[in-house]
Amino acid sequence: MSDAFAPRPEHKFSFGLWTVGNRGRDPFGDVVRDPLPPEEAVALLGDVGAWGVNLHDNDLVPIDATPAERDRIVVGGGGARSPLWRQIQANVYGRAVETIAADEGAALGAAILAGVGARVWPSVDAAVDATVRVGSTTAPEPDVVAVMIDRYAHYRRVYPALRAIAGTAARDEAYV
Repeated sequence: MSDAFAPRPEHKFSFGLWTVGNRGRDPFGDVVRDPLPPEEAVALLGDVGAWGVNLHDNDLVPIDATPAERDRIVVGGGGARSPLWRQIQANVYGRAVETIAADEGAALGAAILAGVGARVWPSVDAAVDATVRVGSTTAPEPDVVAVMIDRYAHYRRVYPALRAIAGTAARDEAYV
C-alpha cells in the first residue's frame, strides 16, 4: 500500500466491532465466517493502521467529541446500583464514574425516544440534556489504581505466552 493511501490518525479511520465481528450468513445456508474474538479483531485492525474501534457508528462517543466528553464514564441500571461495582469500574478505568439519577434507565430511554417522537424535544441529544442527571460520582482510589496499572503491565508481559498456550490448547481440543 502506498504511503499516500495509508491511514493516519488525522483520518480517524475506524471500524465498528459489530462489522468486523459479523459472521455473515449465506441466504441459503449457515454462517460464512468463523467467529473472531473482539481482542483479535482489534489487534488485526491495529496492524492495518486503524485509528480506533467503535461499537457502532459513533453511538457511544461521537468522532468530534471533546477530550472531556470522550473520557466521561456514565453508568446506569443493573450493576450501577452496586457501590462496589461502581468502585471497581472507577479503579479499573482510573477515572471517575458518574451514575445517572434514574433507577430505570431503560424506561427513561424509552420515554426520551417517545418524547422526541412526539416532538417534545427536537432531538435525542436535546432530550438527554433536558432529562438525564448525574446522581452520584465514584472517584477512583489512587492506591488501587496504581496496583491495577502494575498488574496490567505484568499481564501485558505474559500475554504472548498465554496466547500461544491457549491457541495450542484450543487446537488440541478440536481433535479430542
